[in-house]
This record gives sequence, C-alpha cells and structure tokens, in this order.
Amino acid sequence: MSYPGALAEAVRRAGLDLMYGALGVPERFHAALRTQWFALTQPIADGELTTDAVCEQIERRGPEVRGFRYRLRLLRGFEEYARGGGEIRCLSPAVYRFIRAQQRFEPGEEFTSDRNDLVAIDGIPPEEVLLAAEGSGWSLVPRRLSETADHLPGAMLMAAAGQAVLASGGLRSISRMFGEFVRHAEVTAPVTLVVSDACDVQASQRGEVVFRAEVS
Repeated sequence: MSYPGALAEAVRRAGLDLMYGALGVPERFHAALRTQWFALTQPIADGELTTDAVCEQIERRGPEVRGFRYRLRLLRGFEEYARGGGEIRCLSPAVYRFIRAQQRFEPGEEFTSDRNDLVAIDGIPPEEVLLAAEGSGWSLVPRRLSETADHLPGAMLMAAAGQAVLASGGLRSISRMFGEFVRHAEVTAPVTLVVSDACDVQASQRGEVVFRAEVS
C-alpha cells in the first residue's frame, strides 16, 4: 500500500498494539475507529517506519477499557517522519454484534475490482488506485480486499479520500489528513466519494454518510 494509505495503516496498527498490548484489552474485543489523523514532518520517502505511541484519555467502566485516544510519532531510524493519532472504541463481542446487526444493509450490489475505468493519479501506482469516475464524484474500487472482510478497512477509506482530492485537482500533494469514521462501510454496497472546497471529502453508501475527511 502506498502513501497515504500506508501511513494511515501504520497509525491504525499502533492503536491496535496499544489496545491489545499496553492496555490489555482481550483480543476477542473489536477495535472501532472513531477518528484518525496524521501529518508529515518530512517529505514522502520509502523505508521502514517504527512508532513511538502513548495513550491519552482512557475511558474505563470498572476494570474494562471502553475506549481511548492516542498519539504517536512515526520514526525512520532516529528521525521523526510523521505524527499521528486517533480515537478507538473497544467493543465487546456482544456490543459489536448488536451494532453490526443495526448497521448492515440488505444484500445488494457488491464491490468488484474487475474494472477497466480506474483513474490515473500522479504518484499513485496503477495497481493501488482505488477510484473510478462516478458522475460528479468518485466510486471506490477496493483492491486486495479479504474474502472474510466484515467491512471496508479504515486505511482504505483514508487512502481513497486522499486519492479523490489528488484526482480532483484540489491538491498536488498531501501532508495532513484527518478522518472521521461515522459508521462501518459495508462490502455489500458501493461507496461514493464527493470532494468539496477542494480538500474536504465525504463518503456515502446508499445515501448514508460513512466517512468524512479533511485533507491538506
């Protein structure tokens, strides 16, 4: 996965490590992203990244962690490459099943990556482009989506939002992103992305907003 999706995934992974590691949340609990952000402090470059992450504003009910915010630095060697963070809710299996039962759409048109109308975006390898033109916006075309995926990954939505801004000509490069996950994005309905004010993105499924992003 290329930038900005790779950076969004690194921020997500750091949150999961904190949740299941430092905070000791049982692995049967689900991590629900509420928000996620990152900001580059150096130009984009390839290379292995490490993270230095800390928890903030931990919410507990008795001994259970219900949610938390976190922030981190992403390092290349000993130099800071980017900063990021987010908010995660920790959902028990029962709560997760209840939420998903309320959210899921009836079976309908599923995604397909077998399309020949993907857009060309400067700086994004063709095999990692996630967008096809759709009216005045863009249609998300998932790539390498797991057959067992229950919903679309947050990093994929972040990547698609960044690509939508680049494809729309709102920006020529991306240095910061802030994403808000309104609800799970289903694999059983197409996602449409619309860019407004050059760098604000809204993703919807069947008329319901699932994700918003501010890109700069």
